[in-house]
Amino acid sequence: MAKRTFFLLWIIALLVTGCSIANYTPEKVLNTPAYTPPPLADDWTVSMTQSGGIMGMLRTITIQANGNYTVTDERATNTVNGTLKEADVSKLRTMVTNANLAVQKTKTICADCFVYDISIQSSGQKMIATLNDMSLPDSGMEELIGFLSSVMDSTLQ
Repeated sequence: MAKRTFFLLWIIALLVTGCSIANYTPEKVLNTPAYTPPPLADDWTVSMTQSGGIMGMLRTITIQANGNYTVTDERATNTVNGTLKEADVSKLRTMVTNANLAVQKTKTICADCFVYDISIQSSGQKMIATLNDMSLPDSGMEELIGFLSSVMDSTLQ
């Protein structure tokens, strides 16, 4: 019985401390600078790598201005190419244009979160951001990353 209680308490402590924000104060989160992606010209590219999680996921998506995309799942050694519908390209362009990345001054620590490395490139300018499941909701990039994730999910099914 003592072993079971100790094990249960250990699991609870692990879960409680798995995800947290280091040095969190409301003032630091509210006073975060915002960065915008480069203006989209005729030839732009949006890329995202999703990694981490309990299973150690490693997936990448790259979408070009003409809607052509490549999705790669490194763990399954699977690469799929496709083309987005014009409405989805327009939606993506709007999300990128309206994106404002709020960079937090605090570091988020999350043991089994997904990590999202996103890159937006246009006319020789590039914006690179790294977010995780803890920093994503307050980042201003949640809709864009959700869209890219859903394209990856539907492509790799």
